[in-house]
Amino acid sequence: MQATDTVWVATQTQAFLPSTTATALPATTSEHVVAALNPVLPDSKPTPAQVQAVVDYLQQNGFTGIKVSSSQRLVDATGTVAGIQAAFNTTLMSFQYQGRAAFGNNAPAQVPQALGGVVVAVLGLQNVATAQAVVEVAPSPASTKARANAAGTAVEVAHELTEFSAFYDADNLPIGTGSTVAMVASGDLTAVLANLKAYTTSHGLPDVSTQVIPVGDGSYQDDPAKDLVWTTAVEAMVGMAGGLKQIVFYNPPDLSDANLILGIDTMEDEFSWPVQYASELLPFAISEDDAHRSGLMAASDNAIAFIPENIAPSGDDGAYAESEGVILDAQGNWLVAPGSYTVNYPASDRDVWAIGGTSLYTSGGIYASETGWNSGVAPVDPENLTSDQQLHAGGGGVSKFEGGQGDLFNHAPWRIVPDVAFDADPASGALVYLQGNATPVQVGGTVLAAALYVGLRIRMGYHPETPLELLYTCYADYHDHIKNDYALSGYSMQQLVHPVNEGNNGYGGYGYNAVAGYDAIGGWGSINARNLNALAIGYFHD
Repeated sequence: MQATDTVWVATQTQAFLPSTTATALPATTSEHVVAALNPVLPDSKPTPAQVQAVVDYLQQNGFTGIKVSSSQRLVDATGTVAGIQAAFNTTLMSFQYQGRAAFGNNAPAQVPQALGGVVVAVLGLQNVATAQAVVEVAPSPASTKARANAAGTAVEVAHELTEFSAFYDADNLPIGTGSTVAMVASGDLTAVLANLKAYTTSHGLPDVSTQVIPVGDGSYQDDPAKDLVWTTAVEAMVGMAGGLKQIVFYNPPDLSDANLILGIDTMEDEFSWPVQYASELLPFAISEDDAHRSGLMAASDNAIAFIPENIAPSGDDGAYAESEGVILDAQGNWLVAPGSYTVNYPASDRDVWAIGGTSLYTSGGIYASETGWNSGVAPVDPENLTSDQQLHAGGGGVSKFEGGQGDLFNHAPWRIVPDVAFDADPASGALVYLQGNATPVQVGGTVLAAALYVGLRIRMGYHPETPLELLYTCYADYHDHIKNDYALSGYSMQQLVHPVNEGNNGYGGYGYNAVAGYDAIGGWGSINARNLNALAIGYFHD
């Protein structure tokens, strides 16, 4: 099959060219790309003949290092710019983007008609849109003052990670020392593993076995900012669960779309539910608009659908995921359409549990209440007086691309994010410990919230439905009168969750507002693990 004199068919990968001053990349430059294949049927894999056809096509266009993933859903390879352009009927252009050198494809990626419907997306054609993995850092705990709620009866203060199990009613549930968790984490993880070891030792927790599985293409570099994110995630899971048996890291060099899909797909394919893992954490976020344009969404949806228990943060951008929360200039003028809201992926995937963010108030060390987390706007660069301003708030809203959650909101056609929410406000955040640092870092953000849910979920053990599936089942049973089990259980929705009925994730009167019941701020609220676990035992095991 030759790339000339053929009929081209578009893939899901669209053009990525935000600059009008772009120049062509040198033809001999090499780039790593991943062709994502479309399964013949849902919950199936591409046929051997389809996989071989893609491999043959890449070979004919001069690609080297061709590898087929264990799932058969991905084929990755390295090609010259000339070979990539010939194979996918597009041109790669270079330009400056947000102060850095970037490249992107000037037209949608296409394949010959014979591969149409086989290759769903081509990743690695751009480095403009990459996933973000961030946490929100508060001032030094020693200088942070407690912040009271509106009634003045409870305050926001920093917490040890081992305190959260009491706040979310899991203290009397079994600890997680028999459970294994998997997560995607990029870069050199040496510091993260050392931080975890130091944390368990200093807090009297059992040692956690770790395994790092490299995936993807490129060199591994240490990134202190990412170290803090991954350290927050692992310490939060371990602290909430009271210990873990093992954490397995699927470890790409970076969060570029090509490497990220290899990490996701390998993790999803290697282990089946529930034999190995209680949960799989995807501690990153990318605007679903970018995930859709790049083809990452199409490729990931095929992989994620194979495993039912995936957890992702809703993001820290409030209602403005596409701009990563950068919404105002230095003078306070809007940089985006204030009423145009977007959400993050993979949280918006209907096969992923999306975890939003709250502000946690306690009184005398005891849980008091939660509201939707919104810290307002702050300069992107505090040292620059002309810096744009970024919103820091829990992500939430309605997907443009992913289907809805069935019975929720009378069969709403689009996915609503988040499902539930946990503490993410840095003012009420967690104390995260770094090896060699005498003072812990006070951290918030929805990566923290998502990791807290993973630890909580582990303490609830295994049931035929996961905790969040059970919440949706209860909602359907109660409102549609399908069964009587829910009514006979003795629990109301208000007893299964802590309500999050106040808050907003926008700015200046825009954004979504919290309401009683389900909303795009806190989802159902935060889980009361004791009651939900008791309901699960009665619901499925009587």
